[in-house]
Amino acid sequence: MRSPSAGAFARAAGLLSVAGFPLTQGLTLGAQPAPANPYTAVSRWTPPTLPAGKKAITQDTYDAWRTISGPTISNDGKWVAYTVSPVVGEGSLVVRATTGSAEYANIGRGFTGRPQLQPAADSAAQFSAQPAQFSADSRVVVFTIYPSRADVERARARRGAPQPRNGMGIVNVADGAVTRVANVRSYRLARNGGKFLAYLLEDTTAAARPAAGAGAPAQPAGPRRENGTTLVLRDLAAGTDLRIEGVTNYAFDENEAWLGYTVSTAVGTNNGAFVRNLATGATTTLVAGQATYRGWAFDRAGKQVAFASDLNDSTPRPRFSVYYASLVPAKGKPVAARKLVAATDAPNGLLIAERGQVSFTREGTGLIFSLANAPADSIPADSLVDKAIYDLWHWKDTQVMPQQKVNANRDRNRTYTALYTLAANKWTQLANDSLRATISNDGKRVLGVNSTEYAIPQFWGEGASDVYLIDPAHRRTYARGQAARWAGAAVPRRQLHHVVREGAVGGVRRGHWQEGRAHGQAAGQVPGRRVRFAGHPAAVRPGWMDRG
Repeated sequence: MRSPSAGAFARAAGLLSVAGFPLTQGLTLGAQPAPANPYTAVSRWTPPTLPAGKKAITQDTYDAWRTISGPTISNDGKWVAYTVSPVVGEGSLVVRATTGSAEYANIGRGFTGRPQLQPAADSAAQFSAQPAQFSADSRVVVFTIYPSRADVERARARRGAPQPRNGMGIVNVADGAVTRVANVRSYRLARNGGKFLAYLLEDTTAAARPAAGAGAPAQPAGPRRENGTTLVLRDLAAGTDLRIEGVTNYAFDENEAWLGYTVSTAVGTNNGAFVRNLATGATTTLVAGQATYRGWAFDRAGKQVAFASDLNDSTPRPRFSVYYASLVPAKGKPVAARKLVAATDAPNGLLIAERGQVSFTREGTGLIFSLANAPADSIPADSLVDKAIYDLWHWKDTQVMPQQKVNANRDRNRTYTALYTLAANKWTQLANDSLRATISNDGKRVLGVNSTEYAIPQFWGEGASDVYLIDPAHRRTYARGQAARWAGAAVPRRQLHHVVREGAVGGVRRGHWQEGRAHGQAAGQVPGRRVRFAGHPAAVRPGWMDRG
């Protein structure tokens, strides 16, 4: 075998020495030049010297940047109010005159700049300070005062610690004087008026709940009732307060003629629904009894009132009914509420929603309320032990499984619009799990929209909606069509003309139809497709719908 040459040994030794191994010691391979070092020493990086008077931008700098939110203007146009908040930190309210230099600034609002701490949360989870509100006569500004940053972070660090309470502030625009009230849950101002302010205090007297076991009070067999707190009615001009105990819900009518409120106390005394005449101070009892009351609403004229209650239902799962009262006394009859829609009137599998909408139509001719699915019996947690849990999805489902999971809670709590027509003394369910309903100002027409049939094509951008024109009084559908296509139903063109011009049906305003692919561009014309109505065999030219 051929032995390696001396040059080969030298090259190997050189490689090993470069790698840092002292294997060439004791070997004589001849003088070899030292290998060149391919690296040079690098000094540690130091930031450049800042110019005189300048500061480096850090996270603290970003947190201090301020933004304006919740701008509002007084009815007389002489004042504006807005909140100035840092990204993280405490904000302030500014009230400024629109003419001249009058300004009231640095009115503390507490911890309004709160960081987003929820991972993967959308913008809806971002905290936003409630805008301030001017009284109708533009004399005062009312706003919420939030706890300080230190109080919020202290409560967050201590698990189970009570959360700090909000307060309320009142600014007199004449002199900038600020009145602060602690522990305020909510406040109300009438849309028209400006003489009164009502606010509900937090319950700060609640004792600690005793531990379960011996000595703990027995839980009542009936429903759990929400106990009210103190309502304060302040006369802003006189500066006097009237306190009403045990209030759960309250509201002004738009013209500040009435204050309506409901009372629910643990002892059960003086419970019921009441209205107070703000001009005379007289209080009228609409119904009396221990119950839960929800959804207090006046009509725009201040002549009718409605609410939902589980009065006289003492079962563990009480059901709600809709109550109604006319505030215009009939001859020889006192003002009192009557049960308009009983809990037993709801269709099978549905009930009157406890926290659903209760309101009047704009003209006060109908009462809108909500139905909800009856709650399913709960499944004991131990019944799922050692059980396989799986998701069942079909390729024809209108939503993919992740979307179904996200929407599951919303779907369980979905409510369906219903309308009680006061003149006809009957009510109709207008919406269901696939049909959305929007009611006209006078309650005589309903626009129904259903996109369920086209949910799958919506995945690739070709969705549409079926549109219905409904007469709720006679439970009759006048017309049905896809998006702007109307066909096959006996709907006189003059009736459609009336609905379009009425300007009261959600996506409809004067001269314009705004549903699906239909967007009006000129009064008297509504874009769509070829349209045929019963009794009108001639079709309108493509692209426009004749208003008649």
